[in-house]
Amino acid sequence: MSKPETINDFKSAMNFLLDSMLDTVNYLSQGTMGVKPSFQVQTEKFSSFFDKIVDTPELLSNFKEKVVLSLYQREMLSILRPLTSDEGKVQDDFIKVKSEDGDGQFQLRTNPKGLYFQISKVFLPLSEVYTEAVKISVEKKRENLPFPAKILLGFYSAIRYCVDRTDRDAIKTLEANIDLLKGSLDVCDEVKPQKNEGPMGMIKNILGNVDFDQIGEMMKKITGDENSSKEFQDVFGKITDTLKDGGNPMEAMGEMIKRASVEAAEREGEQRVTETTEVSESTETPVPVPRDTLTEIPPADSVTEQVAEISLDDLPQSGVMSAGAQE
Repeated sequence: MSKPETINDFKSAMNFLLDSMLDTVNYLSQGTMGVKPSFQVQTEKFSSFFDKIVDTPELLSNFKEKVVLSLYQREMLSILRPLTSDEGKVQDDFIKVKSEDGDGQFQLRTNPKGLYFQISKVFLPLSEVYTEAVKISVEKKRENLPFPAKILLGFYSAIRYCVDRTDRDAIKTLEANIDLLKGSLDVCDEVKPQKNEGPMGMIKNILGNVDFDQIGEMMKKITGDENSSKEFQDVFGKITDTLKDGGNPMEAMGEMIKRASVEAAEREGEQRVTETTEVSESTETPVPVPRDTLTEIPPADSVTEQVAEISLDDLPQSGVMSAGAQE
């Protein structure tokens, strides 16, 4: 992991900037599930790309001149300002994502918002990640998170090693900002990966610190199935209750599996009984005719008379045969 004291040239400055941005997006993604935000994907892709060129002097020099220096020359007036005003307010609007009048409306966008480095179709979304870093730092003021200061330090340092050495005023301003940022990092809290211990920690480490209470709602959104949503809510609700009571979640899951197996067997047994009953009711079983009843068959003459009384209209059309055919 890069540290401020290791920044002594363009290469180390860029490594520090990329490490700081990766630290930020990884911190923001803790406890979340689902698709990564675009600024995280872009940062990871750009970092992978930079790893491929960082040890090739010619490629690194081209990147420095055509990408970083080019951005500096466009944004020079905004970048070459003291980082803090006379009132002590941080003057970082130039690198923040600006609110747009079109927010809330559909927009076609192919590039990141605000400042970014670009090589072909690969982007490093400086403003988007920095804005998220500021947002989380404001939300967690008590923790004094280092992410915004680290991103600014990496950015100013990369610019510093692009500026012409003869431009002393620019270098002086940049170095003043760099020294201020280094001093602020000395009093920032060290961010350590959250370590979960015990049964609850084991489940959280497996599932990525997911809020169990949200799983049912999440499954509803994914599947659109109310029943699936309720089942997941019930399962993880029972696990949560077990953990709160100091129980072992593995034992709770084992009991749920055992109970589900018993219920499934009971349902299968009930289904078989139902199917057997339905078959018995629908099957016509021949009833043997007692010998004594054979004498009750009417005489032939009587049968002939009964047949004669039936008209052709009483028979189904498909069973009627013409007189000619009978002959």
